[in-house]
Parts: sequence; C-alpha cells; structure tokens
Amino acid sequence: MNLSEIDVFGNGQQGPNGNEEPNDNEEVDFDEIDCPLVGVLENMYLEPHPYGVTLSIDGTEEVLEKIGYRIIKKDNDRYALGPGEKLSRNKAKRESQRTIEVYRREAERLAIARFIKDWNDVFGTTGNSGKA
Repeated sequence: MNLSEIDVFGNGQQGPNGNEEPNDNEEVDFDEIDCPLVGVLENMYLEPHPYGVTLSIDGTEEVLEKIGYRIIKKDNDRYALGPGEKLSRNKAKRESQRTIEVYRREAERLAIARFIKDWNDVFGTTGNSGKA
C-alpha cells in the first residue's frame, strides 16, 4: 500500500481495500507504506543533541575541526579524519569516517565523560569500589 492509496483528505480516492471508504476492520501494514518522512524523522531521532541542540552540518564540521579533525569531501560525501588518518578504502571503515558518524562518537564520548564527572561530583566516588 502506498500513501497515495489512502484517502487522507476525503477527495473520493479509493481506500486500501479498493472501496471508496477504508474498512475500519482492515489492518494496515505500516511496513509497506512508503513515506519519505520516515528517514528524516529517524535521522532526527538518532542525531546527537549535545546541550539540547541539533547542530547544522557546518556547525558539526566546525566542532570537529576545533577538536582536531580534518574535513574532506570525496564523492559528494564529507569525512572527518583524525591527525595522520587517511580515508579508508574499506567501505565499512569509510562509513565510520563520515562526518556525522565521527561527530556522533565524539558527542557520545563527551556525554559519557560529563556523566561520570557529574556522578563523581554528586556521590564523591569513582564507581570503582568493586561492589556491584
């Protein structure tokens, strides 16, 4: 089923069961609905939001450059390479060098470090007491 088959605005198009009105008892398989917004929403959910802000591509690259990465563009993609690092020929490794992936890793490292610092400040322990 495509979204064009669903009469969302009541324009008299056929419903998913071929009738004028959709059958309320008919189950809709949402896995079959092709919606371009799904990818956009999924990316928004998965993007790191340090300090509650989703950074633009330019902002992301600026952050990475300021912490020592070099941004390169190749084949319409942007990659962030650490000092002395070369762009990989391996497809999986190259995917992990994409700017957004590097940024996501660095944002996660920062969040973990910040959490541990706050934990230590609040509880006065490093958490390495050996007790579970």
